[in-house]
Amino acid sequence: MRHWGDCAIRVFGCPVWAQSIDCRNPQTQRDLNRCSEADYRAADRQLNE
Repeated sequence: MRHWGDCAIRVFGCPVWAQSIDCRNPQTQRDLNRCSEADYRAADRQLNE
């Protein structure tokens, strides 16, 4: 599973709410989890297209 670092690099692949969180420097564990979850969903969507 990808982690938030990938999301920060490929921000265009993440939903807007993830972009509003600084995935390069998440302030809380929840932000970290949301960044990871967003990136995972974006990757999953690309595979299913």
